[in-house]
Amino acid sequence: MKAIQYIKLFNYLRDIEELEGIQIFRTINRVRKLPKEFLIEIDKILEGKEPNLAVEGVSYEQLREKDGMRPIRAILFLDWVRTEPEAAFSYMAESAHRRAPIQPLNKDEKEELDAAIERLKKQVKEVPQPEPEIDKSEDDIVINDPIDNEKEVSQPEPNNDKYKENVVIDDSHNNAKETPQQEPEIDKANDCVVKEDSAEKETGTPTDKQEV
Repeated sequence: MKAIQYIKLFNYLRDIEELEGIQIFRTINRVRKLPKEFLIEIDKILEGKEPNLAVEGVSYEQLREKDGMRPIRAILFLDWVRTEPEAAFSYMAESAHRRAPIQPLNKDEKEELDAAIERLKKQVKEVPQPEPEIDKSEDDIVINDPIDNEKEVSQPEPNNDKYKENVVIDDSHNNAKETPQQEPEIDKANDCVVKEDSAEKETGTPTDKQEV
């Protein structure tokens, strides 16, 4: 298993890239997140070899010679081209424009420019930017071998039910509400049931009551 030594990378960023303090830790944090093919090129740089990498038509050699970038910064910039090409190309165009020779402004143009800047300051609100992440580990950066580079498919963790209630399965056949049936009335009296004689109904004369 091949790895980029942490101390070697730290010393290179400090001595060759001329970074200081927190800039070194931020850069190491970005290096840790690079894909394998970019880590291989970083390792070449630390070994004194020349990288051979290009992304979206932008090459490492172009960034070093034309843009004057430091070696590891050029690799990180190519990763930016890979992940956010529009933003990276916009930055390159702006940098090229800044490097072009600028003609001096006359008095009227300077006053007009100053007035435009003042108007923009009143309209634009500054949005606080989050601080970049800092590398807090001193571990070496592992470059995965092709065999080890396969991503393991993470299995979903079982859902630990915190409740002890029964789980109700709503069956479509049993989904209809059951209407409670009235219980049959129970005779609680000990009296005999008296059946009236039909003759009594007709004449109104009481007859002997029959017990049923």
